[in-house]
Amino acid sequence: MFPMYLSERYKVETEGNGARVLVTRLQDGATLFLQDESAVVFLDAGQPWVSMERGDWHISQYDEVFTLPAASQAERSPA
Repeated sequence: MFPMYLSERYKVETEGNGARVLVTRLQDGATLFLQDESAVVFLDAGQPWVSMERGDWHISQYDEVFTLPAASQAERSPA
């Protein structure tokens, strides 16, 4: 994975061919993994990311499908 985009809220990495995209939400380590057509659509919709505001807005449209790391999920589970 190669770094592609970094802001105060998100980090986006992709393979060289753009077929796989990993987005990390820096606040809580939650991730969004897209591959194949989904990755292409994600990258096309977000290009050109001429500003952090535009890039962050585009990523925020996916907030509902981010996956929290296992440790964070355990912390949030009721005892």
